[in-house]
Amino acid sequence: MKIFFVLTCKKNRDRLEAIKKAWVPKEDSSSFKIFYVYGNPDNFKEEVEGRNLTIPCVDSYQKLFLKTHGSFRFLSRTFPEADCIVKMDDDIYVDSFDALLKNIDKLLDNNVNYFGNAFCVTHERSEEERNVGMREWHFQKVASDLHIPYRGKFPYSFACGETYGLDMKTSKFISSFSDQEILKDSGFTRPFEDVSVALLAERMNNLKKGVLDANVHHPATVEEILSSI
Repeated sequence: MKIFFVLTCKKNRDRLEAIKKAWVPKEDSSSFKIFYVYGNPDNFKEEVEGRNLTIPCVDSYQKLFLKTHGSFRFLSRTFPEADCIVKMDDDIYVDSFDALLKNIDKLLDNNVNYFGNAFCVTHERSEEERNVGMREWHFQKVASDLHIPYRGKFPYSFACGETYGLDMKTSKFISSFSDQEILKDSGFTRPFEDVSVALLAERMNNLKKGVLDANVHHPATVEEILSSI
């Protein structure tokens, strides 16, 4: 079984409803489950209502990694026998969910631990080049005190945030770190959840990466998503 979670929030309701109409299967099956993840700092623990999963954290872009990490932690604990956990954004369009499932199967059959729609390679860049690439694009989404270029650690390469997944072994591995342990590292003090997940995953020995052979379009507006139906 594959576990998918879509990071969303109340203000993105129209986008979530659009992907539900356009490509998200109406019901789960024996081969997959899908959850829509929200954050609520007033919660003392995770809550599940149908496909809605609420994580006890602030629901803001600048706390996105805590929300992502909390999702991996809860889902790996709840479905320990699943094959993998896949994170998705709520502004994407997938040409064929069935094809996506088959492509994930191929990667897992080849012992891939960490896969994504697209990878950003960072090891060949200088520190200056890396910072240019990730300097200000997120500023409009975060508070002014985070209007600082990212200068934390960089992974060897990382799967871009729109769609990526970890096999269950790797999901459990990154979930073993507490939020407190993670936030001690300056590399996790910026809201780059895809970079942060890669940094944790690369602490595993012999991590094998792979690219999804699937058409995932990102970013997509509500109009673009609905026009594809």
